[in-house]
Amino acid sequence: MVKLWDKKTNLYLPNGKEYTPDQIFEEFGFPKFAPTVITIVGHTTMAIDNLDILVNNYGIDEGLTAEDALVAVLAAQEEANKPQPVLDEMVFVAALKAAFPQQAVDETAVINAVKAAKFETTENRR
Repeated sequence: MVKLWDKKTNLYLPNGKEYTPDQIFEEFGFPKFAPTVITIVGHTTMAIDNLDILVNNYGIDEGLTAEDALVAVLAAQEEANKPQPVLDEMVFVAALKAAFPQQAVDETAVINAVKAAKFETTENRR
């Protein structure tokens, strides 16, 4: 779960220790006034991030509320984590477009077909 930290709640870190907000600020250098995002798995805090830095890194509108900015950051992270076509898939798409300039080329279908063909070829080699 990813959420904004209220900076009042103690956090349990992967080392098994419980930390008060003041200990987090002192030991890990997090600013007391910047909005802070935490990632919790079970009862353990796996990540602590400065929301302002995340907003800057993903080019999110700085005028958003902290809640809206977090939603935008999570969407940007999800988009960034989507698998991107590799070069040979894009070359194949470009070749089809060049060979058939009058035809609409469904890039997603072509990329999926190339991936499937590569998978079958790889599986046959085993």
